[in-house]
Amino acid sequence: MAVAAAHTHPAMQLPADLPARARLQALLEHAWVLPPTGALTRQVLEELFLRHGLPAPRAAVTSISFHTNLQLVAHCGLLALVPESALRGYAGAQPLQRVAAPWGEPADDIVLAYRASGHDDPAIVALCASFASGVE
Repeated sequence: MAVAAAHTHPAMQLPADLPARARLQALLEHAWVLPPTGALTRQVLEELFLRHGLPAPRAAVTSISFHTNLQLVAHCGLLALVPESALRGYAGAQPLQRVAAPWGEPADDIVLAYRASGHDDPAIVALCASFASGVE
């Protein structure tokens, strides 16, 4: 996950050596587009701020679509938490950048989520078996 901003957003001007808590405090001063309350992406962001003793950002706009969120970031001066791969994909076509955020060490865990109705899907079965066997 990555915090996205437009190239011209004030968050892009934060000093690189700003301590984690101060960086997050500065990000709280800006408007955010966030997924709905309870969405995993929003929980990840809220936990980041709470770990540093800060309140979670409040949503100026609520949207579940990171495609929409990136458009709002690029053209409306908002911040958003989006998949880093999506940010990289859009950054070539939109004036977007990754905002440095104090995530800590990335997790080594892999999470596989699928609908219960897909439990017998051959592709899901094969993928689960691959994970269980440690095949790369």
